[in-house]
Amino acid sequence: MHVLRSHRRTWAVDPLAERSWDAVDGASPDRVDLDEHLLRAELHEALLMGFAELPDHQRALLELLLQDPPLSYTEISDRLGIPKGSIGPTRARALERLRATGPMVALLQHDPAGSPAAATCHATRSTGR
Repeated sequence: MHVLRSHRRTWAVDPLAERSWDAVDGASPDRVDLDEHLLRAELHEALLMGFAELPDHQRALLELLLQDPPLSYTEISDRLGIPKGSIGPTRARALERLRATGPMVALLQHDPAGSPAAATCHATRSTGR
C-alpha cells in the first residue's frame, strides 16, 4: 500500500509549460504541489546528509526507531546491546545532534519558519519526536 500511495504522488512536470494561474493568490495548484514536493525533497536530503554526520551508535539507534512496524525497546536493546532505560535519552541526544548538523542548520537558516520543512523540524524539537 505504501508503494502504491507513493506512486500516486509522483507526477511529471514541465517547468516551461504554460499553466492557468489562480486569480486569488497568483499560484497555480500545480505550482503549489510542486513547491511542497520540492520542500519535502529538500528536507529529506538535509536529513540524509545530517544522518551521515551522526556517530554510528546514534545513527543505528535512530534507524531502529524508524522501523516499520516499530520495534519494541526490548528488541532495540537486544540488537544494540544497550539498556532499555538508555534508549530514550540516547534518542533525545541523537535528535538534538541531528538538528545541529550542518545540513539541518543550513535548511533552518534558509527558511526559519515558513516552510513545512522548518515546521517539521521545530515540531520535532518541541515534542521530542
